Amino acid sequence: MGWLYVVRNAALKEAVFKVGETSRFPTQRVKELSSETGVFGSFELMYYIHVGERKRAEAYAHELLSDSRVSRSKEFFGAPLAQVLQALDETARIFTVVAGTRRKPEPLPQPMLIRSVTCQVCAAEQNVRELLINVRVKCRDCGQEL
Repeated sequence: MGWLYVVRNAALKEAVFKVGETSRFPTQRVKELSSETGVFGSFELMYYIHVGERKRAEAYAHELLSDSRVSRSKEFFGAPLAQVLQALDETARIFTVVAGTRRKPEPLPQPMLIRSVTCQVCAAEQNVRELLINVRVKCRDCGQEL
């Protein structure tokens, strides 16, 4: 068991995201990444999921994002944030952490929830994902900011 995480470095002008794995809580890993001497600027944790078999899960997520990989030897991807999050959610569905008893095993819920929001203009229901950063979300029907 472990975690997959998405971070960004504000010092990078391009929208590039690092997708990595850790056995520790993701905030600890981000502190380590930000303190490495070869890194300019600090990393900001955006999203994380827990997974079983973290190494295989990371490889799977990287494969889903392979078309947008910045370098073969690095874990950085130039995909839109929505695509990166979709890849992690897909990975979480496949590499589920099961908890509970043998008689009643259940998938462990992910820490970052998806909530339903109603647009104030057109009344359309939207599913909006929790993130650790502030983002602007627009209604998919009318374009109004939610």
